[in-house]
Amino acid sequence: MAALLSQRPAFVDGLVKGYKFSSEAAESYVDHYVMPEYRLDIDDYVNLYVEAIASRFTAEEIRQLEAFLSTPVGAKFLSVQDRVTIDLTAGRLAWEKRVWAGAHDKFEQDKASAAKKPVDDN
Repeated sequence: MAALLSQRPAFVDGLVKGYKFSSEAAESYVDHYVMPEYRLDIDDYVNLYVEAIASRFTAEEIRQLEAFLSTPVGAKFLSVQDRVTIDLTAGRLAWEKRVWAGAHDKFEQDKASAAKKPVDDN
């Protein structure tokens, strides 16, 4: 739960960068609207997480994960996992945007080339 609630800085940053909020407006929005909803619905999220893990790991594997996560490297993994996911998602979205833009450019070029070709009426 603490990891989820620690996302406040990323939420603020997202509003500043993505929606051009001022820092003060973004902090106010997050504090007054987002974080209270997170706190109210946190149990639902925890249940989703538990179900997702339980459906993919055996009890023994969960014990092994718990052992790993209690090590210094495991603790570091937990501390950066959300930020890594956010960074990967942002990178993937930027990559997809480039791919789709390239595909659209190619489509427009092909369409323009086809419009320039003479029509054979025979």
